[in-house]
Amino acid sequence: KKIKQSLRQVGDEKEAKDGMDIAFCTLNLETNLMKYAGAYRPLIVIRRNGDFVQLEPDKESIGGFMKNEKDFKSQSIQLQKGDSIYLFTDGYLDQFGGTNEKKFFNKRFKDLLLKIYLLPMEEQKSALENSLHQWKGANKQTDDVLVMGVKI
Repeated sequence: KKIKQSLRQVGDEKEAKDGMDIAFCTLNLETNLMKYAGAYRPLIVIRRNGDFVQLEPDKESIGGFMKNEKDFKSQSIQLQKGDSIYLFTDGYLDQFGGTNEKKFFNKRFKDLLLKIYLLPMEEQKSALENSLHQWKGANKQTDDVLVMGVKI
């Protein structure tokens, strides 16, 4: 409700009609328990041993033309020392490029994360930037790109 209010989609201020895909999480630093809820945006955890965990989002945006208010499901995951957590917009996955001018897509993104997750976060940032730059080549960036990574 607060997000819809911020987007001016409630009451007399119904200005914006767009929905928003988003992921939220909270992390208890004492217990390493993370809670997550997502609107079309997953949360990825890669364990220190390479195990890949993806928390699936609700298949609905926040706001926009939603007819009914709904609660998004909350999920919890117990994190471990060495885990890497990733939240990201769809911009990286939707970028056109490569030899066949296709989107980067989910599988290629997951494979990239699995190659770099053990690196320090600053090196992961560089690897993600370089990979995206190489992929898009001369193409314009098609959308916003945000990848947030946290190492426990």
